[in-house]
Amino acid sequence: MKIRCTLKTKLFSSLCISLFLLWPAIVPGQTVNNSPVSAPLASGSEPDKNARAKENDKAREAAKVSNAAAPDKAARPQPDTPPSLWSQFRFLFEMGGQFTDLTGERPSKFEQSRQVREGYLFRRFRISSNPEGSPSFLRVIGRGPGERDQHYLVDFGSYGTFRATAEWQGYPFLYSRGSRSLFGLDGPGNLRIPDSIQQTLQNTPDASLPAAVQGFVSSAPLTTLRVQRQMLKFTQRLNLTDHWNLRFRWTNQKRFGSRPLGTGSYERIGTATGDTFRVMSIELPEPVEYITNDLSAGIGYVRDKWGVNFDYTWSKFDNRIPLLSFDNPFRATDLQATGSGGVLNRMAFARGIFALAPDNEAHSIQLSAFVDLPRQTRVSSALGWSFWRQNEQFAPYTLNSAIIASGLPAGTSVTDPASLPRRSLEGAVDTFTQEHLLTTRLTEKFAATLRYRYYDYDNSTADILFPGYAAFGESYWRTNINSKPIENEPLSFRRQTAMAETVWDLAKPLNWKLEYKWEGWTRRHRQVAESNEHTIGTQLSWQPGNTFSGKLSYHYSDRSPRAYDPGILEFRLLRMFDQSKRLRHNASLQMQYHFRPDLGLSGTLGYLSDDYDQNFYGLTKYVQGYGSLDLLYTALETTTFYASYSREHYSSSLNQIAKTAVPFDFANRWNRDERDAVDSFGAGLTTYLVKDKLFIDAHYAFSLAETVTNTFNPGTPLAASVLNATAIPFPDVKTRFHEFNSDISYQFTPNVAFGVRYIYEPYRLNDYAWDGLQPYPVTLLPTENDGRRFLLLDSRYTSHTAHAVGLYLRFTR
Repeated sequence: MKIRCTLKTKLFSSLCISLFLLWPAIVPGQTVNNSPVSAPLASGSEPDKNARAKENDKAREAAKVSNAAAPDKAARPQPDTPPSLWSQFRFLFEMGGQFTDLTGERPSKFEQSRQVREGYLFRRFRISSNPEGSPSFLRVIGRGPGERDQHYLVDFGSYGTFRATAEWQGYPFLYSRGSRSLFGLDGPGNLRIPDSIQQTLQNTPDASLPAAVQGFVSSAPLTTLRVQRQMLKFTQRLNLTDHWNLRFRWTNQKRFGSRPLGTGSYERIGTATGDTFRVMSIELPEPVEYITNDLSAGIGYVRDKWGVNFDYTWSKFDNRIPLLSFDNPFRATDLQATGSGGVLNRMAFARGIFALAPDNEAHSIQLSAFVDLPRQTRVSSALGWSFWRQNEQFAPYTLNSAIIASGLPAGTSVTDPASLPRRSLEGAVDTFTQEHLLTTRLTEKFAATLRYRYYDYDNSTADILFPGYAAFGESYWRTNINSKPIENEPLSFRRQTAMAETVWDLAKPLNWKLEYKWEGWTRRHRQVAESNEHTIGTQLSWQPGNTFSGKLSYHYSDRSPRAYDPGILEFRLLRMFDQSKRLRHNASLQMQYHFRPDLGLSGTLGYLSDDYDQNFYGLTKYVQGYGSLDLLYTALETTTFYASYSREHYSSSLNQIAKTAVPFDFANRWNRDERDAVDSFGAGLTTYLVKDKLFIDAHYAFSLAETVTNTFNPGTPLAASVLNATAIPFPDVKTRFHEFNSDISYQFTPNVAFGVRYIYEPYRLNDYAWDGLQPYPVTLLPTENDGRRFLLLDSRYTSHTAHAVGLYLRFTR
């Protein structure tokens, strides 16, 4: 009843407005000779007369030939006047209104990447024209005007001559509604908290701190964390002659809004049974304002058996907020950490600072060519060079003026950018790529392919040696890490890939593919300087006829590093999974079966397994499996039913070890096995009824995801490490998602249709890490963790139930 009443008051007026605005488009104009009167030509129509004249000339010549072949038949006169643009014009407008009923504590998930709002809606429109006998065309498409996820497209041109496309699209991402934050924005990148709050919390004893913080948080204003991305893209292609072509593309992307950003530190406090921790964290509403421009232009020359292309691309990224400074809610004055090595009173600054993504620029050029040789052989190559530059000014070491720093230039301080060894990075990265491809058919039944790829990432940025940095939450001056100086290490690498592939047609329905691939890496400033991976694979494809086709493939890979240097890692047996030794098995099966022309079934199966060296720590095994079935049934010419089911399964195993006062005793090992499973089901029906006037489109989708985490100790932890090394069980995480979406419309006249849309979406989330989350979760942390200075934004979502009902009128011509 609630929905019905709301629809009467909110939607009826919306439909009346739509009908009033578009009524002139419904009423057909007077016509003469079955064509509209006084149909104006759109701009740019005049040149189309040449194309139409050519078409008429061709028609006259064809008529002459026809008359010569059959002189007893009179030639029909050819029209000299081309059809009017309006006679070929087509449009669609869809307007209406919508009501939503959304329940749940924090139902932000419902609109995470879309906007579903109430009231009058201009849902979509489409305008198109492609006059008969003319190569010209025009498309104008719009979806969701005025919404955050709106989309517009203008596409026009002349077939074989040119094509121009302009596109604008919005991509919203909602982190949360209803977050509470003590911060206010005081200028670009400057987050402030009232001085009175900082002073009060600094002077409040630890025992009374929770009550004081809760009081401030409960009265803090609510805020929405959302980042909006907008993209404008323009592309054009122009065929100058039958062989020369030009192409152009410009893309502008803007991202703006705010998102959660975490910062924090901790203090380790030893006890007789292990370590307890004093955890400190401040989650910030980071303001975002990015602008990215990409501009590319290219020219190509193509003949029947060879061609060349040249492309240039310029890219520029601008961050309008390069620095983020923020108040510490728990400190009004600066303080340096105390104790040997700054083990106490960490994160004691009054104001903190972050350097955000820096401005950068890149220039790229690419040259490609191909040539066709005898015996169905083609050779193609592509060469590319890119030059990336970044010269953003460095932020100071810290804003904490209480830190006593060593090694700084005379007359400077730790808060002064002049104390830095260099004012900017002067970053320079050059890349070079090349790819070469040879395909040939050696015999009628035997084909081969050779491919080579090369990618060189040369980071020529100079090393910078720093005298130290503000560590432990910007509270203590640290001059080294495990005796290693503080310096940047520009990463460079070179990756090469060579592949050979053969395909043998064993019989008419069966072919066999055999493949070998080598991939080699050379890295600088990584744990592995050189590594090689060898892959062998095979594939069988069988298609005995039009009713069945199948494909079975298997690949085996062996990746081996030449040597592994743990670097400054405290635990020397830890391995990075992207560089360590790995054995991979990858198998897949695909098939399609058409029982009859109106009924088809397709399915896939896949399995991937990565095995890492069990003698080391970190990721030791990763397994991925998937399977799906899709059914399509066209019961009648106007009725289609489809259904699908898929299951995805992921599992991983990790070996880990706890650090204690006597570091890394093997008795303190613990393992974690994680299993993720996702089951998805969908079914839908589309049909026309009542002499093709009543259209029904209904779809139901269901997804169930579950994460099971098991932790266990292979042995018995040391008595002095019980708190650190004892494996703690994790609750299961479950999500359930249902969606029912229906669209029913009735075509009252050839130009007008009335429709009703309905969406029902219940979403259930059972996640221990989110369920009890709150801005100040001091009471939710384990007793061994002191979280009195743990302040979050509560940027989360919870279970929800959503209903959306919309009425609309659709006008077409």
